Amino acid sequence: MGMAAKWKFLSGDVNWRDYGGMWYRVVDPSNRIDPQWNCPLNAYHLLKFVNLEDAVGDYDKKKGKYLVIVEVIDLGYDAWRDRIPDALRVVGQTIAGIKMLPMVEREKMILEAMEAYSGGDKVFSNIGNNARALMTEAMKRG
Repeated sequence: MGMAAKWKFLSGDVNWRDYGGMWYRVVDPSNRIDPQWNCPLNAYHLLKFVNLEDAVGDYDKKKGKYLVIVEVIDLGYDAWRDRIPDALRVVGQTIAGIKMLPMVEREKMILEAMEAYSGGDKVFSNIGNNARALMTEAMKRG
C-alpha cells in the first residue's frame, strides 16, 4: 500500500500487515531548530497499525484482526519537551548518544521514544478486518 506523501515511516516491519508498523507526519511545523536538541520539535500525528493476532496471539473475529490508532504528540510545548530525557532512557538512549545522530534520525528517535514512554493523546482508533480500509481511514483522520 502506498502511504500518502504526508506520512513517513517511523518503525515496524516491512511486512506491516503481518507484524505492525508506525508512521508519523508533522501537523504543526515550527520551522525552528530547538537549541537543546538541535532538531525541529514539532507537533506530530502518529499512526500505529497493530495486527492483533501477531501482537496478542488471538483476536475477536467479529470485531477484527487489525487495530489502527492515531495519536498526537506536540513537542512544541514545554510539558512534552521536558519528558524527552526520561523517554530516551526508556528506549536505552542517552542525551549525548542521540545528539550524535543526524538531525532527521534524532527527530525520529525522540518521537519514537516519546511514544514508547507515554504515548500521545488519542485522536482516532478503529478495529476491523480490512487493513487497507483501516489505514485509509486513519490517514484521513490524522
